[in-house]
Amino acid sequence: MKFKWKMVIGLMILAVSFTGLVACEKKTDETNSNTEPTKQVTSAVPVSTDTVTQTEDTAEATGTSEVIEMQMDIAKRQSMLTVGNGFFAVLLEDGTIKVWGEPCGEYSDKKGSVEPSAWSGIAALADSNEFLCAIDKEGKVVSACDLSQVIDSKIWAGAGTTAGFMSVDGLKALADVKGVVDFVDSRCLLNDGTILGKIDSSILSGRTVAQLELDNCLFTDGTVYYGLEFPNEERTKWKEWKNIVQICKGSALDVNGKVWLSGEFVEFGKSFLESEKKFVMLASSYQLMLGLCEDGTIVAELIPGQDELGLPDFSEWKDLVSIDAGENYVAGLASDGTLFYSVYDEKEQKWNASKETLK
Repeated sequence: MKFKWKMVIGLMILAVSFTGLVACEKKTDETNSNTEPTKQVTSAVPVSTDTVTQTEDTAEATGTSEVIEMQMDIAKRQSMLTVGNGFFAVLLEDGTIKVWGEPCGEYSDKKGSVEPSAWSGIAALADSNEFLCAIDKEGKVVSACDLSQVIDSKIWAGAGTTAGFMSVDGLKALADVKGVVDFVDSRCLLNDGTILGKIDSSILSGRTVAQLELDNCLFTDGTVYYGLEFPNEERTKWKEWKNIVQICKGSALDVNGKVWLSGEFVEFGKSFLESEKKFVMLASSYQLMLGLCEDGTIVAELIPGQDELGLPDFSEWKDLVSIDAGENYVAGLASDGTLFYSVYDEKEQKWNASKETLK
């Protein structure tokens, strides 16, 4: 059951989604090429090592197909590895997963009927911090917890009230929903680029959603909508961002590999702003922020107020294709199938580093 990073199981679902997304922008590319952008993404690591000059002019000139292609690439990376609060998991080649820690987090008394170690036919891991979720090949959500038992807990406190949050009825019906591309805490992104849940239709305005995070949306045109937890002045600033390929808390990544920061992230983020490397993926927890560089290395900074933790030792983390972070956990997956991870020991107040070759 050898892990092969070039063969991402999650592509089966994600390709269906983004084929539809590319079709929305196909007219832009027909005059330039007969090759669909979806066929150009052949690996989880960009083949080109050329550095794109990160200027406003080049960002303006970037085609929508390039934005979508990089959004696809990041979605594939995210489907391989997920880190939550007290657990992390890797998707294996045969459609099964391997889990470290407690996949139900604090909801261990509300476990689902099937243990994650027995799941099969998984296409992608989902970004659900509180407990482990995944998407199977039919586009259905599978969860380590019984969703009907956690809908009244704090994770669903805002259900049905803010953009992108599902209603309680929607959560109960989730087991019968197909065509899901991602399940993020309490929202579903479907393979037609729409959102399952209560959302103000004026936010979408006919645009196709590429990524959900909290009640924030990234669209395939590279623009973003940040939700109700952000003040108006911050939302106005984000409206000026263009050619965005990933959103990550109060930060974003553009098609040129440049990191954009706002809110509390502006207070630190020096390593990201001054780095000469091109970033291909971001990850963040409330403790630290990570950036995966095109050369497979990591740039990291602690979130303000977390200085006592110190940073994990990333010196051996090389040739990475995916990264993620959660409470007291960080992990990175290398192209040869090596999983690097560090767990913070609160008693000893230090990070304990490990690595494992997946077979």
